[in-house]
Amino acid sequence: MKSSLFKIFLALLLVGGNVTMAQDFNQPFNEGEITPYSKYFTGETHLNMLCLKDDIWNLSMCTVYWISKDLECIGHIK
Repeated sequence: MKSSLFKIFLALLLVGGNVTMAQDFNQPFNEGEITPYSKYFTGETHLNMLCLKDDIWNLSMCTVYWISKDLECIGHIK
């Protein structure tokens, strides 16, 4: 029983397991400004501040986007 379930799982993985990356994926937030920390990465990092530090929670929230130089080689459109 276990070997037949494994064979079915393996067949589904081999046949239907191909996942492609979306070409036109829309990000929910803006890309933001280029950060000075890009020198530590192979690409660019962008920082987008969503909200500044408030009085209640005493925290700020941001998103960081990283654009690899490798993606630029394969046709990544910025």
